[in-house]
Amino acid sequence: MKKTLILLLTLFPLMAYSQVVITNATFPTPGDTYPIAQDADTQPFTVTPAGMNQVWDYTSLNADLVRQDTFVTAMGDPVAVANFPSADIIVPYVQGTLTFYADIQSSRVEAVGSSLNLLGFNLPLALEKPYVLRHAPISYGYSDVDTAYYGLKLAVSDIPGLDTILQDLVPIPFATLDSFKVRLIIRSNVVADAYGKLTLPNMLTTDVLRTQRTDALDYGVQVHVVTLFGDFWFDVPALPEIPIPTETITYEYRDNTHGDPLLSATVLPVVNTVGTVSFHYQAPAVGINLESLSVAIASPNPTANYISLPDGSGFGIRQINNAAGQMLAIFPSQTQQISVADYPNGIYWLQLENAQGKVQTQKIIVQH
Repeated sequence: MKKTLILLLTLFPLMAYSQVVITNATFPTPGDTYPIAQDADTQPFTVTPAGMNQVWDYTSLNADLVRQDTFVTAMGDPVAVANFPSADIIVPYVQGTLTFYADIQSSRVEAVGSSLNLLGFNLPLALEKPYVLRHAPISYGYSDVDTAYYGLKLAVSDIPGLDTILQDLVPIPFATLDSFKVRLIIRSNVVADAYGKLTLPNMLTTDVLRTQRTDALDYGVQVHVVTLFGDFWFDVPALPEIPIPTETITYEYRDNTHGDPLLSATVLPVVNTVGTVSFHYQAPAVGINLESLSVAIASPNPTANYISLPDGSGFGIRQINNAAGQMLAIFPSQTQQISVADYPNGIYWLQLENAQGKVQTQKIIVQH
């Protein structure tokens, strides 16, 4: 009996934890929306050593910035049709400033291109070799190495004097150099280095698998060489060294229910400190948006001049965000009336916090 008890006590810690195997290789379906929060103070987050049966309690994280990540279909999108016809979905990134066009396969999700939004204009950025966004299935100890390329192709004649420079770097007799290609090289190393239980603000404890992704950046130049015997691309050697950040490490904490990580943290290169921490805001569920999570406390709504909080609401006013999640103004907790008379017509988000530090949001419509 004593031996049996000792055996049970030995196995109990193993029974309390379950190793997570990620079998979900897809993002949420088009139309699904995730509320994502970002904590401006990264101190509550700590990178723990790799290993099994860990406990990550990040209930001290604050939703300093809240945005909505909505996944949409690439079908019919002008940029996708013209540049990335193999894309299935459009993945938001950096609040719409950058978007990925992704191809969903049976065991991985790949970005086949991206689009940079500058002053209302979309600049498509083609990927010569896809950038892998998700792997599946993965379990503890999984590792994978992948390389992606962004390429910018130009004619040699577009830059005066470049032909002479390249001829010196590519000493191939009786050859013509008609174009060149600048490549941004991204080498990714993904390791599933830990698993355990994760607790986030306003969310039940969840079994998760942590992956560590290291993206090493490099560049290269290729020249298109035309000879009597054919044409080929030639790697240009001995270019001046360009100082660019070399490595970025991202930690992702994933369960097997949601396509996106429940929490992700990026370690900045050079300084080797945590730069950003993003996590699912409120209960991470597919098909919800901030409006369904909001509380109807402030009034009038819609409004043209002001919004106010009644006495005894239990919430202090924290800040006003625009539709993109950017903070416009912040107010002390005793403020009960906010003027919106100077705000253009549109949708805004009032972010509220109670005495226990729990955050709620309310959609505010300004109509003059």
